[in-house]
Amino acid sequence: MASIQFNCPSCQMVLKVPERRGGTSVRCPGCKQTLEVPDSSQPLLAVPPAPIPPAIQPATPAAPVGTPPPAIQLDSGGPQPAAEIIKPATVAADVTNGAAQVTAPQEEDERIERLSRRHRVSLHRSVIYTQGILLIAVAILAFLVGLAMGGGDSDNEDSGDATVAELEGQVLYQEGRFGKPDPGAAVILLPRGKQPSEQFPIQSLAPGTAAPGDDDPVIQEIRRLGGDYVRTGQNGQFRVDLVSGVEYYLLTISHDRESGSEVNAHDLLEVEKYFADGRQLIGKQSYRWSVQTVQQSKRIEIMFD
Repeated sequence: MASIQFNCPSCQMVLKVPERRGGTSVRCPGCKQTLEVPDSSQPLLAVPPAPIPPAIQPATPAAPVGTPPPAIQLDSGGPQPAAEIIKPATVAADVTNGAAQVTAPQEEDERIERLSRRHRVSLHRSVIYTQGILLIAVAILAFLVGLAMGGGDSDNEDSGDATVAELEGQVLYQEGRFGKPDPGAAVILLPRGKQPSEQFPIQSLAPGTAAPGDDDPVIQEIRRLGGDYVRTGQNGQFRVDLVSGVEYYLLTISHDRESGSEVNAHDLLEVEKYFADGRQLIGKQSYRWSVQTVQQSKRIEIMFD
């Protein structure tokens, strides 16, 4: 199926939607903002190339130590030989005989060399190799730890590149031989494997209450988790935009059809991982708790007995 690719204006996530959705509105799975789909694919934002560092100008080499200075032009008009650099003698500290002893330049150099060898730290080559191996091992270990810590959140919705899949459906309840639309039914989608830090309050979510708006704090928290909440229209229809390939729990609660049985204990345990009072949320109404994975846009039908 042909698709339209473009960047979300708010969070720059790369979105892919079916071509037939061009010109319509979708909700970004990343920042949950409602945006308009362009008629055709747009150029994706590219990372600018790294600036080329300026060339380093080579430093002017210094004259070697001991290079004689240039000849000095004297008044006589002829060049004179360069002055010879004579290393001054060093006066020793021993003045026992009343006269300072003079140490020759060569002897002074040898004394300094002996002192430097005495205080020089020498490392065996094997020690240097061992330290290098340890540094490499620590770097690899740090990389693996970072990969393990960040790997658990590498879903499509967090990778910066998500495919939007459209889930359409209709909620009905059995009336004779035919199904009758169930307007006002609650349709809740929750990402499987992600749970809120605190359970969601249910006061505005039950089908018998007034439908909450997009600015409702609970709805915003559900969408921030990666899920969504809608009420069915007059024909029992609904539509939500999801991240392709992600598993969702789908909780559908009927508005017009009551249930003649208690809530399933296993379902209630799963529902209350997300909501403060799952039994009160469902009440006496018929409900359906299932798992949905939307690889591409599709349509489903939910029928209550």
